[in-house]
Parts: sequence; structure tokens; C-alpha cells
Amino acid sequence: MGNNISIVCGFAVALATVPAIAHHSRANFSDTIVVFEAEVTRWEWVNPHVYAYVEAPSVGGIMTEWEVEMQSTMGLVRRGWNPDSLAIGDVITIRANPDRNSERKLLFGITYTKADGSTLSSQGPARGPADDVPPAESLVGVWSNASWRGAGPRDRAATHLPLTEKALAATVEYSERHNPMAQCIFGMPPGNMGGPYLHEVEILDEVILLNMEYNEVTRTVYMDGREHPVNPTPSNQGHSIGWWEGDTLVVDTVGFAEHRWGNGRGIPSGMQRHSVERLTLSESGRNVQIEYTIEDPEYLTEPVTGSVSWAHAPDMRMLPNTCDPEVAARVLN
Repeated sequence: MGNNISIVCGFAVALATVPAIAHHSRANFSDTIVVFEAEVTRWEWVNPHVYAYVEAPSVGGIMTEWEVEMQSTMGLVRRGWNPDSLAIGDVITIRANPDRNSERKLLFGITYTKADGSTLSSQGPARGPADDVPPAESLVGVWSNASWRGAGPRDRAATHLPLTEKALAATVEYSERHNPMAQCIFGMPPGNMGGPYLHEVEILDEVILLNMEYNEVTRTVYMDGREHPVNPTPSNQGHSIGWWEGDTLVVDTVGFAEHRWGNGRGIPSGMQRHSVERLTLSESGRNVQIEYTIEDPEYLTEPVTGSVSWAHAPDMRMLPNTCDPEVAARVLN
């Protein structure tokens, strides 16, 4: 390895052109791109982020180990990776964004070029559904997220929402260290109907199952005409009942548990939270449009509406990605 890190950090600055999507904000990473040669010392195929550890000479030739954060395992698979893509001892040329804190030996990786000249990327476009997939005849099947609006800036609290005084007070304490995903605490619907992951709909006799790839969550929607229980057991996914209005599936959910970021980044949600989602298959059979409304009088001064669009993805499969609490908590280090 001929280059040392002090030489590499003098390379010209470039801007990262594609924002990373992960379980936490990327605000701690600089837009500067560093390029250097290093040897892989550890390689961890884990979730919610894969990590590579690489060693390279720093100032004075002292060997320094760098922690390189990547996407989730399914995000990497859809960029051409597998658990054997890197191995201990591999010498690679890495392009990455460094942490803004120069004392922290942490990078967010962009590309990795191996000795044989092959290059893998952990940013940029991931594989999506093929252009020529057949149209769906119903909501049943696998769907890829096509759009997601309403999440707000990723590096601060979602103060664009209509917030009560209690919610505004909570935003004053906003910190990425409070992100529930650092404890593998998953988000709530309808927010978890978006994101760069797959979704699967199963229509059974008396229930509809909404399976989410991210963190392997399943929501059960009761379709047998029942009402919500008077005192449902609180949970992050709530208690959902549904019915059909023509070709539109209406999903009504109550019984949410209190959640520190249940209504958005840094915005809590309470047990009065109520959501309604309307899922409609497009005339082409290639998309599902989801329109939603959220009410939460404890934290929202008025209902919040938004939408998500899914694309038909019968050629794709849901991938396992159980969240590891130890790995998720590394963002706090």
C-alpha cells in the first residue's frame, strides 16, 4: 500500500451527488471525498448497516484503522454485493466521505476497487423492478417504493408539521442520539409504508397482511367486519381494521404505543394517534397509490396528509434484514 492517508486527504474536493438513505441522518459526514488504498481487517455483513474495517498508513507511516459504514445488507445486495464481496486481507482503493469530526476514524463508503480492477458501489442507484414486468391484477404481490414525500430534512426535527406546544417543546431536545432506530425500535405506519425497501401484500380469507422488508415487520389488517377493541394493547404497528371502497383498500389504525419519533424526526406520538390509509391499484396495474391521514391531538394541531407510491416488483424478493441492536447503536458512539 503505497499511499498514506495524509497524502490522500489532500485530493481535490468533490460533492456527493446521491444522498444516502439509512436508519439515521448523514449530517455527521462531510461532502468531501477522500481516496486511499487500504487493507480490509474486518468485514461485518450485519444490519441496519454493513461495516468494513480497513487499515492504512497515516502521518509518519503509522497504521490506522478506519470504520467504513455502508448501506443495509439488502441495499448492498441490490447494488451487486454479497457476504463474500470483501474478505480480510483484501487490498482495496476506497472512495468515501469522512466524518466531520476529524478525530473520529469513521467513513461513509462510496466505491471500493479491488486488486483485479472490479469496483463495487455502496451508494448510488440500487436495482429496482424490471421495466417489462407484467401488470398486477390486484394489490397482491411484491412492491417497491417509488416515491416518498413528507419525511422532511434528515438532520433536524420535522418542524414543518403542524405541532402543538408539547411537540414543539420536544423538538428543542432534538438529537440523533434519541433516534429510536438506534435501539432497533421500528417506525409506525404510514411512515413505514415508504422508504427504499420492498413491501408484500397477502390477501387471505379474513385478514390482509402487509409485510415490510425493513426490519421484517408484518401488519395484520382485519377484514371480517370487526370494530377496534375498546382498549387495544398498544404497539408500534397499532390495531388495524380494513374494508373495500370499490377497488380501494381502506386501512384504519388505532392503538398505537407512545413513540419518541412516531410523527416524524424528533416529533413524538401519543396513544390517541389515529391513521387512515387508502391503497388503490392504478389502471395500468403497475403502481399502488397510498394516500394517508394522521391525527394525533396530543402532538399535531391538525391532521397531516401525504402519499406514497409503490411500483409492481414481481421479479424482486424480500430479503432478511433483522436489526442488530449492537450494530444500530454504533451511531451513538
